[in-house]
Amino acid sequence: MAVSVREFRPGDEAAVLTCVTELQDFERAIDPRLRPGASMAQEHFSSIRERCRALHGALLVAEDGGVVVGFATIFTRVPFESLDEPPGSYALVADLVVREAFRGRGLGAELLAAAERFARAAGAAELRVGVLSRNRTAALIYRSAGFAPHEETLSKRLDVPERRDEPIEALIGETSGAKRAPAGALARLWSLAFRPRRQAESYYEPRRHDFTTACVVLTGVAGAFYTGATRWELMSDANAEFTSGFARFQVAVALGAVSFALVGGLFGFLAGYTWERWHRHRRAARKVSS
Repeated sequence: MAVSVREFRPGDEAAVLTCVTELQDFERAIDPRLRPGASMAQEHFSSIRERCRALHGALLVAEDGGVVVGFATIFTRVPFESLDEPPGSYALVADLVVREAFRGRGLGAELLAAAERFARAAGAAELRVGVLSRNRTAALIYRSAGFAPHEETLSKRLDVPERRDEPIEALIGETSGAKRAPAGALARLWSLAFRPRRQAESYYEPRRHDFTTACVVLTGVAGAFYTGATRWELMSDANAEFTSGFARFQVAVALGAVSFALVGGLFGFLAGYTWERWHRHRRAARKVSS
């Protein structure tokens, strides 16, 4: 049976409660201060239903094989409340989750698209969604659906000891996930093999650059060796002096290295770009939780 998204029915409550519990426990793994899913699922579900009525929203469920395996909550008239905000209201995707056993089938993207259609039909001019900063998978899905950062809330824990004995450079390196790598082709080749894995948002571009650099260097060296081996006769031309023959040999080797490097760089760029698109799609389809 095909995957489908529809509005909530009274018989779906038990399945939605299971989804709420799983979503809460997933986010509790990111922030242990959150309540366990089983202790808040019913209360949260009641709040969702009440807010749907108050904010002209809907609870959408995803079915796979006739089984409810995920849901999304969309509110279409959330008012701006502060004086420094625009007048009017916006639409908000308040919850979106697919049960872990059913991820990787595009259900999260289907739920998000259905929520957007519902908001458009209700006349909403703006659609927002919130996501924990450490939930990289959900953030990638939202970005691929056209969402862009609008406002970021930063958090600082005050119930843990403050570290004053470390230089600011060390703290910056720690929060960025890796120390700044030195420039240059050799440094890029070194980092290609030994750089630690970065966070998802900064994961792709450095690796594309490193792969392209590696292709340029390796194909350039191969081109130099190939040209040197095939144009060796330039130095043994009986009608030319050794100096002029050696100069022509050097020029031929340099041109061979450059031409091979250009082709290798183009291949590296295209291969890296193709890998990035495939890898982003695979990561986005694997999990959906926010």
